[in-house]
Amino acid sequence: MATLKISTIMLTALGLLLGLVNPSYGFTKVGTTAGSFLKIGVGARAEGMAGAFVALADDATCLYWNPAGLVQLEGKNICGDYTSWLAGIQHGFTGVTFRTSDNDALGVGVIYLNSGEMDVTTLSDQEGTGQTFSFSSISLGASYARRLTDRFSFGMTGKYVQEKVFHTSAHTLALDLGSIFVTDFYGLRIGVAMLNLGGRMKLSGPDLLCSGDPYTGIGGNPEVNTDLSTESWPLPLVFKAGIALDVVGSGSAIKNSSSHTLTLVADGVHPGDNRERLNWGVEWKLGGILALRGGYALNYDESKFTFGVGICTTLGRVRFSTDYALSDLGRLGFTHRFGIGMGF
Repeated sequence: MATLKISTIMLTALGLLLGLVNPSYGFTKVGTTAGSFLKIGVGARAEGMAGAFVALADDATCLYWNPAGLVQLEGKNICGDYTSWLAGIQHGFTGVTFRTSDNDALGVGVIYLNSGEMDVTTLSDQEGTGQTFSFSSISLGASYARRLTDRFSFGMTGKYVQEKVFHTSAHTLALDLGSIFVTDFYGLRIGVAMLNLGGRMKLSGPDLLCSGDPYTGIGGNPEVNTDLSTESWPLPLVFKAGIALDVVGSGSAIKNSSSHTLTLVADGVHPGDNRERLNWGVEWKLGGILALRGGYALNYDESKFTFGVGICTTLGRVRFSTDYALSDLGRLGFTHRFGIGMGF
């Protein structure tokens, strides 16, 4: 009975969320959050399916998408991911996971973004002052997941988030929550995640220090040092609900003797600062060695189609994977993602 209630609640949440996805262009809160780098997905495998990964979440990148997926991983796992983002920006992720018991798992992950060096310009030196600066962001997280029943798992991530531009920085703490439920309908999986639930970020640092006369109407006052006041901004809170279904192989109704699997995935996304979105994806694994992927992102300004490919091999007890994903961002061009993974 408890399992049935959990299933009903999660299916209802998924239905409501997917029902919200429409091409409306009403008021949104675009540009009202800090830590926007947290919106950039990680993992070439997941991004090859347009980021529809909250219900699948069965590799080490689950640390980002849905921490409940940790208990689906066997042994110890290490992954690395690099993205050639827009305008020469570099984005990457590194994660490590390990099981502590049959029902418990832990993991740690790091996400980083770096703009590279840029010239400092001023009103008087518009060609540059000779100095350079950079913008960088980092998220450090520790995750825990537990399998509560043979079908339901829950996970959470506590993370530290920092953004820095020149000598000014902002930081805060945040929390990710997620769950995965495996139904008895041919292995249909339902995932729900709430990400970036946390504090607000406010810039501070020596670059905000200036000097001046606070009483300009009274002569003879010495200049004093003051700090410019900055506003605090929330993190990009997002709620996701998704499904994953094996159409061929694995838990599906269609079995085969060649170890081929065809998996369909879909995520409904409700961001706190934008319109609702829907991500679709498919993964076709051929004999457990080659994987072909594709996806489509609905209701985004520029993101549309994604494509990906992966190769897996095993040497002794060690499993290796290499993945690549290409994302079409319309007028902004293409982004390339590369990922590697190892399990033992």
